[in-house]
Amino acid sequence: MFFDQKKYLQLINITLLITCLITIFSIFIPFVYKISKIFSISLLPDLFFQKGNYVSIWQLAISPVCACLSFYILHFFKLTRFKKPLGITAAVRHTCIPCLLIGFCFFVFLLCFSTGIQQAAGVSIFITSLLLFGLVGSRLYLSYEIIKNSKNPNLIKHIVIFGTGKTALEIGNYIVSHPECGLRLAGLLASQKTNKHPKYSIFTILGTVRDLPKSLQHNVVDCVLDVGENKSHEEVSYLIYACAAMGIDFITVNVRQHAELKKMGTCFFDQINGTRLLITKFVYRPPELIFAKRVFDFTTSIILISLCLPIYVVIALTVKMTSAGPVLFRQTRIGKCGRIFTLYKFRSMVINAETLQESLMHLNEMDGPVFKIKHDPRQTSTGTFIRDTTLDELPQLFNVFKGDISLVGPRPAIVKETLQYRLWERKRLSVAQGITCTWQVMRQKNNLPFKEWMELDKKYIRDWTFAMDVRILVKTVTSVLSLIHLILKKTNTKFK
Repeated sequence: MFFDQKKYLQLINITLLITCLITIFSIFIPFVYKISKIFSISLLPDLFFQKGNYVSIWQLAISPVCACLSFYILHFFKLTRFKKPLGITAAVRHTCIPCLLIGFCFFVFLLCFSTGIQQAAGVSIFITSLLLFGLVGSRLYLSYEIIKNSKNPNLIKHIVIFGTGKTALEIGNYIVSHPECGLRLAGLLASQKTNKHPKYSIFTILGTVRDLPKSLQHNVVDCVLDVGENKSHEEVSYLIYACAAMGIDFITVNVRQHAELKKMGTCFFDQINGTRLLITKFVYRPPELIFAKRVFDFTTSIILISLCLPIYVVIALTVKMTSAGPVLFRQTRIGKCGRIFTLYKFRSMVINAETLQESLMHLNEMDGPVFKIKHDPRQTSTGTFIRDTTLDELPQLFNVFKGDISLVGPRPAIVKETLQYRLWERKRLSVAQGITCTWQVMRQKNNLPFKEWMELDKKYIRDWTFAMDVRILVKTVTSVLSLIHLILKKTNTKFK
């Protein structure tokens, strides 16, 4: 597992711990106190709670202190770090002692306020059990994400190895046999055309170095590793150039290339199975900012989904009543570094719209691989309105919630569009795709040439800041509201 994966994993772990502590000390304990009063059972001294109020002195003062103290104890026992995936038995063994210590501290704390030994022991056991359950659950969740789940681009890296010799096979075997390292082997690249040999049978030979761009069309690739077996300077130079153009990480065992590579990107030293590596990131975003962006996406998507529920219901009923077919349109799209996912939209066209596209290609108003018609004849009566106002894209908030895409980022393309990308155009796939981006908030976006669209995405990737995402989101919301107002105004004028 590389440094950025470890850092991102640590941030998730800390967030889960804080969430667990806040839930226990700010929700469960006051809730249990409230229930105990209903059934006339004395569990906690009334000093901690204002009579008749759920929000109490406990929640305002004592609860944060207990949560902070518990977090310090967990940090002391290094539970804020996550070194490797654990099974249930190991997770319980790993978290048992700090949970017992927190429970004992709470027991002593209650006795200091003249709480009976029986009540203090009961509450302490209750808190210890909740903590143990929460901590073990979070550890098992993280273990599952690393070992079983290959979709999270921030935790799992798909790697291509340049080489087919002994070193390449050793590293490949290590990656395949140790999924807990957070790496997945996409295949091998040969220095020259090589027929598949029995000893390579467990690995996929993707082709030669020159086949790398083609390999990316059908495989998820986050980074390319040169194991130093090939002495051809020309092939290694092409590999570096291709990785830089497409925005994927280049890794080499030849650490002497540091002086050359640091001029092209951000360099770090790391290791796999004891082999020292030099990692060059041509598109670098600190793990802290990536995590902050994901937390922002997750939180904002939940809020927006909740606020838009009435709109979802109205649009869904209208789509269902005005045309035959499902409410949602599902389409396969390409995410970060080639990850495939299903994008959700409200259906705005007839059921067989995709099969009709071939007969309408002569009406395409966009250049390049993109297909777009302003007055598309395949649109339904409701579809025209929701497409013009972009309300058909509201279900994509669920894609943001799931982590398929971000709120802001280059728009996810369909598979056949990415197959026509040139080398430098694939750079837009090096970051998380999004609902909106620089191109979407431009007034004349439909008249913009495809090349300029790609240049805007490259500029967004190069100059990205968190503040830029916020500005684009504000412009997007303003633009959508303006469109809705304009269309409704035209509709009213037409009826008058």
